[in-house]
Amino acid sequence: MSDNLDIGLCLIDMRFDFHEINADDQLTEADKKQLKDFYLQHLVAPKARKLLEKHFPEEFPNKAGTANRHPGSSKPIHQDR
Repeated sequence: MSDNLDIGLCLIDMRFDFHEINADDQLTEADKKQLKDFYLQHLVAPKARKLLEKHFPEEFPNKAGTANRHPGSSKPIHQDR
């Protein structure tokens, strides 16, 4: 799949989902913002990272070298703890 198609599909999904959130009259504006923040952090960010890793692997550390790190952190796990 081409880069443009991958990114385009991700954007289409996001726009559709945001439209659905905005159209829900039972949600307050604060609820909508919280849902969108959650969506971006937990659904879009991992997809975006996978796309970036796929197309720009030299920009990311070797996945095998990340096993001794805290999840989501660049700090190494101390073996004595």
